[in-house]
Amino acid sequence: MAVLLKNSINALVADGLTLTQSMLDGKLAVRADAAKHQGDFRKVIEGFNISLDNVIKPLNMSAEYMDRISKGDIPPKITEAYQGDFNEVKNNLNVCIEAIGRLVADGLTLTHSMLEGKLAARADAAKHQGDFRKVIEGFNVSLDNVIKPLNMSASTWTDLEGRYPAKITEAYQGDFNEVKNNLNVCIEASPGGDRRRHADQSHAGRQTGGAGRRGQAPGRFPQGHRGLQRIARQRDQAVERHRRVHGPHFEGRYYRPRSRTPTPGTSTRSRTT
Repeated sequence: MAVLLKNSINALVADGLTLTQSMLDGKLAVRADAAKHQGDFRKVIEGFNISLDNVIKPLNMSAEYMDRISKGDIPPKITEAYQGDFNEVKNNLNVCIEAIGRLVADGLTLTHSMLEGKLAARADAAKHQGDFRKVIEGFNVSLDNVIKPLNMSASTWTDLEGRYPAKITEAYQGDFNEVKNNLNVCIEASPGGDRRRHADQSHAGRQTGGAGRRGQAPGRFPQGHRGLQRIARQRDQAVERHRRVHGPHFEGRYYRPRSRTPTPGTSTRSRTT
């Protein structure tokens, strides 16, 4: 009898130590064989196994959710019931899922708004916390700094159609500064730019006693303008030569000149019908 009792106790202690060491080694699936025990000793081992199941289940669920979130797969909120501290773990995971879901939703909303041309759309950063708020604030600031030069460009081109805008002096960074510089070249070459330039040169001429140069636009604008004038003169001269050869028949059927002003170096003969 004493030997049987000793063997039962030794088996209980051995399984208890095995389960403890397995937990320490991270072997969370290890369980003891309760069938090797009898009576209350069996209940003790079954209790060990059930306790481990109820500890490991929330841990496995947490690990699975963290793995999905890390891969960009946002899982649904956890609805299964847990007790005590395990329920706190579940609630914290649900808060994490909600926060990441809001971040993703706002990012997608901003993207779709830009694709639809809704350039004034912004996300509400106040709905987020911590670094997630910083991400949304960064989105909004980035969009502001992209759209502001676009609006400036659109406004400047509109002004160039009927008014004479002043050169852009506001500071921009990177490629936006290149856009500003190009717009300033267009503004300077516009009639309004000529007027301002003439006024400045006249003022400088009065101060220095000399005449300022007029009608010179920067870059390639004056060269292009002179080139177009030269092409127009050459075309008119060629037309005038054909008109002199073919007379009214040519003029009436193929070409109607813009004016009767003779081109320098040529003479017009009166026509009779």
